[in-house]
Amino acid sequence: MKNLIQFRPLFQIPYYIKPFKPASTNLPDWYKSMPNHIFGDTKNGLSKFNPEAPNVTMKGCAPFLDALTTGYIFELFCDVEIRRNETGNLIRWRIPEEVVTMHDKDQFPGFPKSNESEWNDVFKWHNYFNIKTPKGYSCLFTHPFNRLDLPFRTLTGVVDTDSYPNAVQFPFQVNELNEDFIVIKKGTPLCQIIPFKRTDWTSEYLPFDAKIADKSRFDLFSTIVRSYKTQWWNKKTYQ
Repeated sequence: MKNLIQFRPLFQIPYYIKPFKPASTNLPDWYKSMPNHIFGDTKNGLSKFNPEAPNVTMKGCAPFLDALTTGYIFELFCDVEIRRNETGNLIRWRIPEEVVTMHDKDQFPGFPKSNESEWNDVFKWHNYFNIKTPKGYSCLFTHPFNRLDLPFRTLTGVVDTDSYPNAVQFPFQVNELNEDFIVIKKGTPLCQIIPFKRTDWTSEYLPFDAKIADKSRFDLFSTIVRSYKTQWWNKKTYQ
């Protein structure tokens, strides 16, 4: 049985503003255009220069793709311009709805700046929706995984979305700009949302076991390509 996550607007907004999408629908162009193999190879095998490594790029790495496609993405629902001036970052857009708001500077004393930026302003991507998860489930809200190319960093938080009745907002900082202004395009991923079940955990250290270690290494290297995916990976579905 699949769990259900619900997105309900708490404000009067146009029906066509629906910014939450499965993360699998928002793969970056640089990932989609990346070749599958290194050194011009066209089929799976070992690297020409390293017989212990496969000849696939990170595009063949299941953990990397899992990170990109896990959970849901909150997308930008209109173009936003960020223009740097003498006082900091000016953020503008054309639609009448609120897209970005700003935190008061007194709310984050000593918080580090983003990428050595001259300003450490903290803004908020404005969200109009309450996010509801089944009883016992919370959500991790974070910067989109592996999206180091984005010109901002969204901060990370955890909310008990099975009980919280309001809309979660997504704080962010602007990275250092290499231009006077940039335009962040509609559809850009702003925040990744990962539902998870709340459980209590404890931890322990186990002694080294040579038999387990040797067997694990053998199993890993007994398959040339996608060893992890073919032996241990499990499919995850978010719709």
